[in-house]
Amino acid sequence: MLSPVAKGVGNGGLNINNLKGIARELVALRIANEIPDGSYVNLGIGIPTLVSNWIGDRDLILQAEIGMLNCGPIATDEAIDQDCINASCQPITELPDRVISPIVSL
Repeated sequence: MLSPVAKGVGNGGLNINNLKGIARELVALRIANEIPDGSYVNLGIGIPTLVSNWIGDRDLILQAEIGMLNCGPIATDEAIDQDCINASCQPITELPDRVISPIVSL
């Protein structure tokens, strides 16, 4: 059962059924902004894989499911290496000082 607010009562007539949702990139940007500097982050499948595009030069270590620490944003064009992928099998970039180890040891 929807609450009165969700039904559009008391919220200026906003109807929850008319909401389209937030773009995946905006959700990823919000998540990236919520991660404290100095964190080690394992990015999972789906929207979390987009977070790497919004990190910039912040002091964060991202872990890819292939056993790589310090992975970068999703790769484009000539930077694509199919051996360097994230949890969603998207090609990603490697940042300086990256570390690759067998997945079983992470």
